[in-house]
Amino acid sequence: MIIVKLNGGLGNQMFQYALYQAYLEQGVNAKLDRSKFTHFDEKRECFLDYGCFDLKYELCTKAEARQYVIGTGMIARVIARVFRDKKTHIYEKSEYEYDAEILKLRDGYIDGCWQSWKYIKDIKKKIHESFRFVNVLDIHQKDYEVKICNTNSVAVHIRRGDYLKLQKIYGGICTEEYYRKAIVRMNDMLEEPVFYFFSNDIEWVKDTFGEFANYVYVEGNGEHKGYIDMHLMSECKHQIIANSSFSWWAAFLNNNPDKKVICPAKWINTKDTPDVYCEDWIKI
Repeated sequence: MIIVKLNGGLGNQMFQYALYQAYLEQGVNAKLDRSKFTHFDEKRECFLDYGCFDLKYELCTKAEARQYVIGTGMIARVIARVFRDKKTHIYEKSEYEYDAEILKLRDGYIDGCWQSWKYIKDIKKKIHESFRFVNVLDIHQKDYEVKICNTNSVAVHIRRGDYLKLQKIYGGICTEEYYRKAIVRMNDMLEEPVFYFFSNDIEWVKDTFGEFANYVYVEGNGEHKGYIDMHLMSECKHQIIANSSFSWWAAFLNNNPDKKVICPAKWINTKDTPDVYCEDWIKI
């Protein structure tokens, strides 16, 4: 049996669920473990509980998880990482890097983020079907959707919040200069583009980028309803993304065959991450 651990935010959980689907596609007996979200140290929610996707999945039992790991609590996880006496508890070797050996496994507890399109390149259609949003928009948000569908829409995702506290890893990448260059590039490539800005700090974005006829600031969706922003972003015809799994998924789920996706040439400051980028994305 393969058990894939769910953890992190919405984007990370989507990568983990996608890996789970990749195992199922191979006929592997695979299950998910979402026990992390029952612990007091986990402040995020499990996206499977959001109801934004109509997903089918099977969860492992505690007894099944214990076959592979010492335990699923915080202390047990620390012990497992230090002593690693469970060879079946398989950690991601290097974050953001594709590991071809992972999908060859048939037994183990898979613990990581798995943020690469290469894990799901053969089941892209299935993943698109899995992450089809259902009944997530209210009347206010549907107004944005109508505008997005009736313009040459470009989603611009600007992530601040937690990224401002992690400057060593994320700082100096998705700068104002990056976004302004990306907007100029989109203006050169597209006819009459309309830029829809999404952010967890939309007031800063409005103050920074100003008011223009073809700028729309999408408001009213808090972080606890981030899936709404992801849905609207994915419906835009093109994307300017941040170095974030959240906007990565919005661009990946965009079904426009002629889409243009602009992304930062560097994903994090600590290493090169070539396996993150889809082949046709434009790096700036």
